Amino acid sequence: MYVRKSVAMCISSLLVLASTFMANTASASPRIALVQNRGNNKAIRGTSKAQNESGHHFAQVRERVTYRVKKRKISVPFQTIRRETDLLYVGQRHVLRYGVKGVIQRTTAIRYINGRKVGQKILEKVIRHPITEVMLVGTRNRAGSMLSGRSESGFNVIKELTVVATEYVAGGITATGVPAQPGVIAVDPSVIPLGTKVYIPGIGVVRAEDTGGAIIGDRIDICVSSEATALQWGVRTIKIYEIE
Repeated sequence: MYVRKSVAMCISSLLVLASTFMANTASASPRIALVQNRGNNKAIRGTSKAQNESGHHFAQVRERVTYRVKKRKISVPFQTIRRETDLLYVGQRHVLRYGVKGVIQRTTAIRYINGRKVGQKILEKVIRHPITEVMLVGTRNRAGSMLSGRSESGFNVIKELTVVATEYVAGGITATGVPAQPGVIAVDPSVIPLGTKVYIPGIGVVRAEDTGGAIIGDRIDICVSSEATALQWGVRTIKIYEIE
């Protein structure tokens, strides 16, 4: 009887101790977890701070500078000078020297930083200066009869000819010793004598002062100021008029 009572008391004491131990363990666990979490959080925060500090210390902002260069040619118009002359009738005009447009090369350098335009610089270089055109304007009053009946020419026409006409560039001395310049044509002297005044519609009055190896028969070569003008003319069949 006494032994049973002692065993029961021992079991009861063990149960109380077990309950107390479980309660203490349960109450301590949150604190341990909290301490562990706090430690982890502290470690994590420390790592983030180290990364931030490292990134701030080593970060560098690099600018990417690029240039774009554009080139284009710009034509410059020529001026025209008009000179009065009594060699032409009123209302008539003759181009003594054909004008040539000038050319300028414009270079534009555009500067970009990180793909954004920040400025530009423009340089201009003259490739060819313009050549002034010289035009003769007639002041002579019309008088006398028109032998050919071609009143639009305003000249006493001696002979009308149909010829093949080309053009050549001014320069050098002609067969008669005068400068080869606009207002001069090359002819076959057996067809048009040297020194003859000739009226060419659209061009004006010229004089036969030159000859050429290829100018045979009904061919003439008209002196002009530029190669571009000669190429533009090409080869044409036209009517010309010997005049007094």
